[in-house]
Amino acid sequence: MKAIIKSLILGLLMTSCMMHPAAAPGDEEEQKYTHQAAERSLVDLNDPAAVRAHREREEVLAQFRREEEIRLRKERAAADRAAQEEADRAKRAGRRAPQEAAAQTTPPAGRAQEDEKEQEERKNFSYSDEQIVDLLGRLPTAVGKHLEQFAPQTFADPQAKIQSLALDSGELTQRTAISPNNQFIVTGSQDGTARIWNARVGERIRTLHGHSEFIASIAISSNSQFIVTGSHDATARIWDAKTGALLHVLEGHTSNVMTVAISPDRQFIVTGSVDTTARIWNANTGALLHVLQGHTDAVMSIAISSNNQFIVSGSLDGSLKIWDASTGELSQTIGNKKQNIGCFALSSNNQFIVTGSGDIAEIWNPHTGQLLGTLAAPTQNRIFSVAVSPDNQFIVTGSGDGTGRIWNAITGQLLHGLTGHTELIDRISMSSNNLFIVTGSRDSIALIWNLHTGECVHTLTGHVGRVSSIAISSNSQFIVTNSVNNIARIWRVKPLPRIMQHAQREIVIKPIADAMNLLTQAYTMSHFPRERRKAMEYLIEEKLKKLNPMDRNFQTRVNQITQQIKNEFEKGEQEHVQKSGLADK
Repeated sequence: MKAIIKSLILGLLMTSCMMHPAAAPGDEEEQKYTHQAAERSLVDLNDPAAVRAHREREEVLAQFRREEEIRLRKERAAADRAAQEEADRAKRAGRRAPQEAAAQTTPPAGRAQEDEKEQEERKNFSYSDEQIVDLLGRLPTAVGKHLEQFAPQTFADPQAKIQSLALDSGELTQRTAISPNNQFIVTGSQDGTARIWNARVGERIRTLHGHSEFIASIAISSNSQFIVTGSHDATARIWDAKTGALLHVLEGHTSNVMTVAISPDRQFIVTGSVDTTARIWNANTGALLHVLQGHTDAVMSIAISSNNQFIVSGSLDGSLKIWDASTGELSQTIGNKKQNIGCFALSSNNQFIVTGSGDIAEIWNPHTGQLLGTLAAPTQNRIFSVAVSPDNQFIVTGSGDGTGRIWNAITGQLLHGLTGHTELIDRISMSSNNLFIVTGSRDSIALIWNLHTGECVHTLTGHVGRVSSIAISSNSQFIVTNSVNNIARIWRVKPLPRIMQHAQREIVIKPIADAMNLLTQAYTMSHFPRERRKAMEYLIEEKLKKLNPMDRNFQTRVNQITQQIKNEFEKGEQEHVQKSGLADK
């Protein structure tokens, strides 16, 4: 328990101070007295077990406070050493040290007083576990407010035009792709070349020559080792990402290749074409494995399930088809008889597909083809884009009137409206850490939204014409956008640690705080079994606390562990009641 409190409370201390002004001295004493009285009322002094449990709890908190004071002193000493090192470096470089510059605006005496005040505040730092739980319950909800200025970095080649097709129907694969290892970016050009760029500095590494017409689609393997491009020359090509060498040419389509996708296990590639077919290829040899026939119009988009078992193809004929990846056989056809499907997104857990059909979004079971639910709003316009959050908890839709919406993927409830664009939204990309959304529109801007509050936190400008492509790095630390002005832009998400800090308060600390609350209640029950308390402490310390919010299955694991904690508490509570009844007899 003490390790949980120790790891969380420091990061929240300053936020709490800012959010809640200090009480007057008299109020402080009254609050302290009231809290102690309330705490004593929870303990039966005539019950040795209750007194022992209370004493254990107090010892834990006392030890935590002692360790916290030591840690704060070490932190301050480390900061002082860092400042001194910076001053020494500044002097060696022949420039004025930052402390000397600051001295002109802050008198030494005032600075000393501020330091003494801060030290006194830290010295008097003291919280009971009830106060800690209360503090954890008052967390800031607007994660996006802590997004600071994005730093744009551009890269361009005057010989090539970075471009994507301006088709409204179907969710087109992006013509800008970021490698899963976040080391490089690939762009497709009108002149039939693809270019590989250094993601860190924006410099061109190499150019891939081979296609005779412009590139409509790009995919990068999950291990960042090879690249697949699809072109209007009716071919797809496999390239070595490190050397740029052409590995295989995938020939067989009779018209433009509009979309390409690589299976997560890197064993096969799927291409979709204007010739109404999709094809499955061996990724290692380039051999054709299966031809997927059934659509009556161009195949514009492809998605492959994360378990490599099925393929979803979207066509301008207004339908989706689901194919067995190993046999190429058609499994399901999904479609709205009244409205053609214009875009779709497959959940990362392969349990549902979201489609945009006219002015409604629909949720389908990909295994049975059954309609699971409908997302509709009274003033919703035609839907041009849809996306599912990596944790499968949210659905985002973009409409023709420039508005977007965030929905609860489980209940279908409308959570937030996104208002900021002036023209239709046809590009949506979601960060892998489930924190923010980026939308692109024909109004020449991209907007960044807080996924959890629906707040617009930043505007990415400088595009000419529609924002034709958006990609977010797998580590959520940079965004790439491009339009039709020969320039793609890398937007660095500089304050990611700060975003993650506040996001963890929202996503991580709340379930831990709830679990701590149950543990606190367990400590106040005189007959609550000690082994149950230890089991709860173990689940919090070794399981819940160590979860990584960047993992795709994070929310599922949180739900599982918190349920285990609740089960332990309920069983312990029942045993407490039984033992209390026996004691009364």
